Amino acid sequence: MVRGETEKRLDCARIAEIRQAAGTFLTLHGGSGTNAADLRAAVRAGITIAHVNTELRVAWRRGLDGALSRKPDEVVPYSDDDRRESSLLHITSAPDANKEIAV
Repeated sequence: MVRGETEKRLDCARIAEIRQAAGTFLTLHGGSGTNAADLRAAVRAGITIAHVNTELRVAWRRGLDGALSRKPDEVVPYSDDDRRESSLLHITSAPDANKEIAV
């Protein structure tokens, strides 16, 4: 799933029926690995929150790994002296990687 080998598909017509019958907010739990077009269609059908933690965790880890590989001896993920090159790279690289996978 994380490597894109499998994509889950959603029954968006059924989601719309449930939204109509329930008349309340709907949350999609376990959205990781869901087909991107289905995820967008599910939002249009009534999903208000989609949990997709696996993709975010993988992107975060890859961003952090990349930052650490560029500065392998770094042990402080922040800079306490603005005159030195900032070490914020570790903290900012991971969230930037998350932005790349956002739907």
